[in-house]
Amino acid sequence: SFDPIQKDTEMVLGEVNKYLKEKINATLKNTIMTTEDYQAKVPVMLAAGQEMDAVFAPTWGSVQIYSNIAKGAFAPMNALLDKYGKEVKQAIPQLLWDANTIKGNIYAVPMYKEVGHQFGFFLNKDMVTKYAIDPGAIKKFTDIEPALKTIKEQASGVMPYSGGSMYNMAFPLEYVTGDWVLPGVLNVKGAEHFARTDDKIFNQYETPEFMAFCQTVYKWNKLGYIPKNPDEYVTKVSTEDKAGKLFASALWYAPNYEATYGASVGHEVVWVPCYDPIAETGDIGGFAICNTSANAERTMMYLNLLYTDKKLGTLLRHGIEGTHYTKIDENTLDMTGTGQDLKNHSYNCNMGWQFGNIFNSMLDKTVPANTFDAYLNYNKTAKGATGLGFVFDQTAIAAEIAALQNVIKQYFPPLVNGMVDPAVYVPKFTKELRANNVDRLMEEVQKQFDAWKAATGK
Repeated sequence: SFDPIQKDTEMVLGEVNKYLKEKINATLKNTIMTTEDYQAKVPVMLAAGQEMDAVFAPTWGSVQIYSNIAKGAFAPMNALLDKYGKEVKQAIPQLLWDANTIKGNIYAVPMYKEVGHQFGFFLNKDMVTKYAIDPGAIKKFTDIEPALKTIKEQASGVMPYSGGSMYNMAFPLEYVTGDWVLPGVLNVKGAEHFARTDDKIFNQYETPEFMAFCQTVYKWNKLGYIPKNPDEYVTKVSTEDKAGKLFASALWYAPNYEATYGASVGHEVVWVPCYDPIAETGDIGGFAICNTSANAERTMMYLNLLYTDKKLGTLLRHGIEGTHYTKIDENTLDMTGTGQDLKNHSYNCNMGWQFGNIFNSMLDKTVPANTFDAYLNYNKTAKGATGLGFVFDQTAIAAEIAALQNVIKQYFPPLVNGMVDPAVYVPKFTKELRANNVDRLMEEVQKQFDAWKAATGK
């Protein structure tokens, strides 16, 4: 898995293994990496056929679930779920299982958290007040520019904006391939950001809107509104925010997260969404069992417990009672009850959503008591995408997709981070995509999507 590595990780894993031994006669070896190491190393491990039991496989990044299914890295788990995962099958809504199913085979136990995505900004509330910034004036991504200019000119030593996830924040899109960087998208109905004269799937990189976005972030990079290399800066965001050296950060929002995040950085934050929540199949992903697993049965027993056992869920997210927190009641704990500081806690996983089921845990007292209800309400109100329920099978064109991903890896990060001149590099990018059969990808996605619509009547 990946997470900021916690000081007391080994101590907590010791307690986890005592509990697992008692419950399912198993021992967990949890390899924790930084996000950057995870993205770099795990694909190599999968490609080499290294023995692993399970990996966290989202719909973004290099450990992307659908491409790895096509490569044969993950094992179908239908029979394992029927025998060892009955509780988790009941605990998670069917829609989420459907999002991880290809040709009738389930390949991952889905993440159960907010269903959908909503990008926006967290603003340092103290700076908002000090520099008379109006968060209400920020309705979309580019509206933040005057505030960034103010911070750059008036707040010495402060980075105006961390720069992360800018492309996702600018464009609410339906990523029909299930991959957030592959070409092949649809406008979200009611939130159209690309001028289209048809309702066909299109290549987002061959549009005037993509060029305009790249020009905006290129300007911001040159003006110092964002770091010179936002992908490197992301590892420093928490530290810089705690030190009062960052005004705005990018965020994939979860209900009430401003309370948790604000407590962890030591100041209040203002949440500014860039668009309404959108629910699409590609938001899901989850824990996949590797084809190289030596004990898939025991692995499924663990995943079943991970998603349904509240004691285990709390232990992995918040550590050991009496050492890392004190218990207030059956649902609430105090992460500072043992004298620890939330800004420098020895074990507190802010990325605890990655442990499968966010509902399977106690909550810290800084988190509003209605948080789980807020998640369920968010899930009800998120706008369903046109292709919600459609899963793209990459198998038929896995080779073409691999070649396209190599092109994207070369051009996409510097362009969307404002590091290179889009007038020069966008044409190079689109030319390379065409040279590597992007049209073949678009045809295959459209064919599968049309067949799905015909079969479902959508």
